[in-house]
Amino acid sequence: MTLRGIRTEHGLEGGELEALLGDRSALDHLFSVTYEELRRLASSVRRSDPNASLSPTTLVNEAWLKLRSSPGLANISRLHFKRIAARAMRQVLIEAARHAG
Repeated sequence: MTLRGIRTEHGLEGGELEALLGDRSALDHLFSVTYEELRRLASSVRRSDPNASLSPTTLVNEAWLKLRSSPGLANISRLHFKRIAARAMRQVLIEAARHAG
């Protein structure tokens, strides 16, 4: 599908689609450069909680799924992004515990 087709399908005007794609690309980059740090954080959470049912990789990936539709995150600092990602990981753990219990 062309950019024009996507614009028409989603009702986007002018440069809105390019802006969204640019934000998404920036967010993808931010996630990729912080991935290892987030995975280390997830590993430490798992070590501190033997009842954690999610692997560090799964935890980070589930947090990414929560965050990926938030294009405004692309314009924040790495530190702020890591804090938001850590919060998302906590939310994922809480959801997993609720489903397990």
